[in-house]
Amino acid sequence: MGILQNADRTRTKEEIQREKELNRSLTELSKSTQRSLGIMAVQKNDGVFFLGKGIYVKIYAFKASLLGDKRYAFVKKLCETTTKRIRISTFLKNKGERLTSYMFMTVYVNAVDYATAFREINDLENLLKDQIFLPMNISVSDCSIDNALMFMHMNCVGEMKQFSYTAGLAAQNWKKALFTEITDASGGDFKCNEKYGTCYVAKLFPEQKVSVTESLKSIEGSIQFVVDIQCPTNEEKEMFFFDLKQKNNCGTEQTRDYVNITYLCTFLFDSAQDRMDKKQMLTELYDTNGILLMPCAGIEKDVYISSCSLGTVNFHSMRNVSVDTVGSLLI
Repeated sequence: MGILQNADRTRTKEEIQREKELNRSLTELSKSTQRSLGIMAVQKNDGVFFLGKGIYVKIYAFKASLLGDKRYAFVKKLCETTTKRIRISTFLKNKGERLTSYMFMTVYVNAVDYATAFREINDLENLLKDQIFLPMNISVSDCSIDNALMFMHMNCVGEMKQFSYTAGLAAQNWKKALFTEITDASGGDFKCNEKYGTCYVAKLFPEQKVSVTESLKSIEGSIQFVVDIQCPTNEEKEMFFFDLKQKNNCGTEQTRDYVNITYLCTFLFDSAQDRMDKKQMLTELYDTNGILLMPCAGIEKDVYISSCSLGTVNFHSMRNVSVDTVGSLLI
């Protein structure tokens, strides 16, 4: 108690009042939304989602075409800059040889309260801007709550619809308002809004760069893929190499540049036959690149909604991967 009291004395009354106001600024969502999606509350002015258990999320949008050959440097710099979990979500639609794409960055912050999360998000935002986005000439913009909801709905349903959080949406069940219920889920396959989908999670990766993105761009249909990135702390790296040394019973140099990632893929096609034909091609593409894709059997709904929701519906399954491999998985 004495330590907390001393800490309070180092802050002005205005700062303490500001923290109280920030912590009271979250708006709880309906109980049905909390139960069905796990999103507990939002801070509308700052565009922040609260997922419970101290997890706060903010979403940013940027053009996929802006990365290009910068993707390797982008991932490397990202891992050098922060150990916070960051999700890169990419959406591709190829119809009649016309390719459209858009990309989002979701930042996860663990904090004891919203005032602390607010500071950490702002600090990280400024750090990424100074260290990565400005030097690499990458334009990134905040997603408001309303825009984030619009994109979540479009990712799932395939149509643009405006949402207004202030017009009573907070009281609704967001799962019903934003997402179409998927049906016929089995063995990783499912059906959604007259589209035939299939989803995968990657379990094994090679040590080197892979070549999958250009081939994915040529597939007619809609593709969603998620790269969830979290760079380990120095302590976690030491523990990883210690365990590796014990397992191999030999010395291991701590020079490997690795990161923890989750890689999720969802593919949507116009017919069941098209899905069947493309699945064989996709399996061969990833096998050739040394990536083991596993169908999301039994968790199709969880993976698809998490992908559509830009990570506000939490799902991850981390694997150790080299930084170069992660860079080659981005567009």
